[in-house]
Amino acid sequence: MPTDILPPEDEGDYAVFPKIAVPAQALQQWDCAPGLPLTITPEVAGGALFRYQGGRESAVRVNTTQVVSVRPDAVLRMDYRLRKHEWDYGSRMELLVEFLNAEGKRLGLKPADSSNIVGYTSMPLSELCYPTAMDMDIDYFNYMRTPANCAGIRLLVGFAGNANSVHLKEWRLREVNPALEPWFLQPPLGKQLPYDKSPAVSDDEARRIVAARPASVSSIVRNGDLLEWHVNGEKLAPAILHNCNTGSYARVTEFRPIGYRLFTTPVFLGKPLFPDDFRQVWREDDTFDISAVETALLRVLREAPDAYIILTIMVTPNVKWLLDNPEELRLAPDGLPEILKKAHYTYRGSKEFPAAPGETWSPSFHSVKYRRDIEDVLTRLMREIDKSPLAKAIAGVYLLGGDDAQFRAPNVPENSPLALAAFRQFLREKYGTAALTGFSHWEITRGQSTLGLRFADPPTARNSSLASLVQSPRSCCGTSPGQSA
Repeated sequence: MPTDILPPEDEGDYAVFPKIAVPAQALQQWDCAPGLPLTITPEVAGGALFRYQGGRESAVRVNTTQVVSVRPDAVLRMDYRLRKHEWDYGSRMELLVEFLNAEGKRLGLKPADSSNIVGYTSMPLSELCYPTAMDMDIDYFNYMRTPANCAGIRLLVGFAGNANSVHLKEWRLREVNPALEPWFLQPPLGKQLPYDKSPAVSDDEARRIVAARPASVSSIVRNGDLLEWHVNGEKLAPAILHNCNTGSYARVTEFRPIGYRLFTTPVFLGKPLFPDDFRQVWREDDTFDISAVETALLRVLREAPDAYIILTIMVTPNVKWLLDNPEELRLAPDGLPEILKKAHYTYRGSKEFPAAPGETWSPSFHSVKYRRDIEDVLTRLMREIDKSPLAKAIAGVYLLGGDDAQFRAPNVPENSPLALAAFRQFLREKYGTAALTGFSHWEITRGQSTLGLRFADPPTARNSSLASLVQSPRSCCGTSPGQSA
């Protein structure tokens, strides 16, 4: 978590919730057994330099010999500063916090970027998994609660995978007032917010900058046993900031300087399922509102005009298609079209198309017509998007749909004739018969046979043609398959 999000005065009175002294030895004296592929060198400027030689699949862990005294059932803010000197794809480092009682017995061990506070979701320290933020200070902080009988804590570090070299420079502690809830909460969906130090350019300036860029042509390059994402011949770190439509624009700006080049931003093909400045891209007259796509792209490009964007498309058909194709819809148990609300199936049907915000009907994934029609719509949409100057920033397309927007087998059963036909086909291919004898109603609707087999992905639910659209618009429209992402 960037350290400038919350000022210290928002965390409690220093007289009541003081800083906790961390001895220098806590970062310079480590219990490193002989024979480990790891050397630890205390640094004069503070902290220790870890040189891991690589070659281990499971983590090589060492702990500091110094235990720092803390109060039980206290909420601590823990600040870290480290610098990565050497790193490769497949390198991994972990920071962990060990909680101890007065006798030195372990009470718990938690990753430094995890949460043990109900209602608080911590930000992952992803720089320790990816080749980002090289040779620069990485400042991170997190909040943790000490167990009820905790008397002390100490750090552990672990290394695995390929070789790396990391300088752990600082570890700072202070108690905070839990009543203030100073931790950073994931912002709710809503309009993106400006902030004081934003480097944002105007929309016109963003358009001008992007128009002068070369088109973003993606390719997947095999390097030994690795797959690398290249854009215009440049290898990118596999670090993606997902969903730039939430919270402050600062999310884009603060991730950009530490090596993030890839950003996702969403649009809705049909009726939008979440409140925001989203607009329906696939109009009811079968044309496209490309300005809605440009709005999504500008969420990122205002802050980072050099960004590569993965355009996230929520595949919700327009209302006309849903009304014109009742036999292709997913049905609730009452036989009516099932309501999809905020990207989740509700198990409730409606005779009339739902007018409430965030609600729509959903096609059955077993519908061949749905998949073919959407393939045509998406192909035409990609060609229209490609006419926009902002399309040069698009390096890939990410398709979402169905339950939790994951195109997954849903948690609730489907009741349409199409689903039943797909299940009969599964029975025929698996057991040589389409008869439903020997299966209870619950087992059929849940997709579970009496033989212990769970039905999750029938052959008719597969859709290779849609998958071919998860690439740059230039690849969708007839350019080299080698340019796909």
